[in-house]
Amino acid sequence: MKQIVGEMRKLKFHRWVRMDIFQVSKALSAKIRGWIYYYGKFHKSGLKLVFIYLNRRLSKWAFNKYKRFKRHKIVLFAKLWLRQIANDYAYLFPHWRHGFTP
Repeated sequence: MKQIVGEMRKLKFHRWVRMDIFQVSKALSAKIRGWIYYYGKFHKSGLKLVFIYLNRRLSKWAFNKYKRFKRHKIVLFAKLWLRQIANDYAYLFPHWRHGFTP
């Protein structure tokens, strides 16, 4: 878990505000799939905390990207928007397909 979280911190993808959600998904999908296949081979539920953290970072990305979330000054509305995207486009991120939605 520490290695995956450290890798997410190194990527700093919450600052990729020039990309839309589809481009962020394309950039992160290979890594997420690799984590699921390698670390989740025998104990997929152990990755739950990692994907909660990943969804939190994605909410932070949405908060930084869209000005409409800055008005409220909390990340909650970005998280709700991300939850709606996860319902509409469940195929977008690999961990959403495995049930780790925001």
